[in-house]
Amino acid sequence: MPILKKEATNLSSLLNHSELLAQYEIISDGSFKERLDTYFKDIAVSDLFKEEELRLSGDEVDRFKEAINTIILKGSRVLVVGDYDCDGIMATSIFMRLLAHLKINANYYIPSRTKEGYGLNETIVQTAIDYHFDYIITLDNGIKAKAAIAKAYENGIEVIIIDHHQFEELPKAKAIIHPAFLGPYFDDLCTGGLVYLLSLIYYDDPYSSVLAMLATLADVVRVFGANRSLIKDGLKILNRGDIALNIRALSNVKRYSYDDVVFKIVPKINALSRLDPLCNVNSFIPYFRDGKEDIVTLEKIDIINTLRKDKSLAMVNDARNRVSDKPFILISSDHYLEGLCGLVASRLADEYKRPTLILAKKDGLYKGSGRSPKGFDLYGNLAPLAAHFKAFGGHRQAIGITVDEDGLKKLEEYATQIKSAETKRPKEQVIKITQADMTLENIDLLKLYEPYGEGLRKPLFYLEDPKIKSRYLIKGLYPKYVLANNQELFGFEKSQFVESLSGAIGTLDVSDFCKTKITMSLKEIVL
Repeated sequence: MPILKKEATNLSSLLNHSELLAQYEIISDGSFKERLDTYFKDIAVSDLFKEEELRLSGDEVDRFKEAINTIILKGSRVLVVGDYDCDGIMATSIFMRLLAHLKINANYYIPSRTKEGYGLNETIVQTAIDYHFDYIITLDNGIKAKAAIAKAYENGIEVIIIDHHQFEELPKAKAIIHPAFLGPYFDDLCTGGLVYLLSLIYYDDPYSSVLAMLATLADVVRVFGANRSLIKDGLKILNRGDIALNIRALSNVKRYSYDDVVFKIVPKINALSRLDPLCNVNSFIPYFRDGKEDIVTLEKIDIINTLRKDKSLAMVNDARNRVSDKPFILISSDHYLEGLCGLVASRLADEYKRPTLILAKKDGLYKGSGRSPKGFDLYGNLAPLAAHFKAFGGHRQAIGITVDEDGLKKLEEYATQIKSAETKRPKEQVIKITQADMTLENIDLLKLYEPYGEGLRKPLFYLEDPKIKSRYLIKGLYPKYVLANNQELFGFEKSQFVESLSGAIGTLDVSDFCKTKITMSLKEIVL
């Protein structure tokens, strides 16, 4: 298998002019506002500004309330089974706060990513049986756990499911809280959002609003409908400064933006399970549940996150050296950590513009994650091979997968047979600007569309021929270019530090340190 080293013009985030034109559709006509309108022409204004009351109703919600009333009246014991990602951690924390408010006797458990895998299983149910729990409530899982739920009912345990994942056939349950049963405005809720709205039936908890905002931004759900309100409300409360001090302590920022939450806070929370079994997510729930700043826990989270960054960078560099000329990137290693495979796959899919599958080998099985550029349905293309997989799930551009040697061979055959044309990424839109367009007034126009996220991508801008006044590397790692108008370009990869550039592609915002200075966060450099 030939190994390709990236040429200088294709390193990580460096493009030549022909690559720019091949990969991007450049919007250049009209004023800044007209160019922005062209970019957002497919987004309905009604989707952005429609607001409804954040009140859940319906038959399943009524069943949930009846079950909670029964639990309170009978003094029933409840086991909450959560998920290990940020949405699952936030949902578990919100729900445990609610149960404490209702004085319900409850314990929680989040399965180990590497030892147990995702969601409710029969072993957990057996534990619930052994310890005489009356109810199991699943958060961010359970909608597909038919065998485990059947075992619970065989042993007299009632089950409530709160989940947002896709399903084919519903399992038996006392109540199922799922966006599919709540109306169009709530279609895109993650589990943290669902649990928070359930809590509003019983009490108002501003801190839980912050946790719901974190879950919503972390789970990459569409930022329309109820999600827009959840994100705006939670961010407003976070920026008040008197609530959620434990969340604020995760990132030293004076005023938090959506990007601050997504890039500075969420990765630290997700790191807690990505390095499993080096740490146990369950031990961190009290930090998020209680809402109190704890220096010892903060130090642990920072250590884990630093380790996550170091290990993921090592995996990325190793994987880069093993990328072949095939249009589908498939890399496995017994040195990889399963919890970091998704990060590495995402990085390579973005860099090489190809679907990517990264697998960690352990005990004869290959477990990992896949990511693909926009336009390639990774889940749909691999679904016909699912009979050869031990586990498989996800959506168009992100999957989780477990295979044995036979399944790996099927994946290798697929990677060999697929044609480059089938994985080709459609052109991405970018708005052409000059340095004169980098103004506070134009930033205000961008903020009208916030929050950005899934389904409403933050606009990319192409700054042609920037006039560079000075350039240097911050901490020897992060490139910074100061422009002639004292605006700046800032990058997160050392490879973006070059002697000469003809253009820059990135997003625009106000500098964290100077509120009159506009900063472009670099995605790619045009040489």
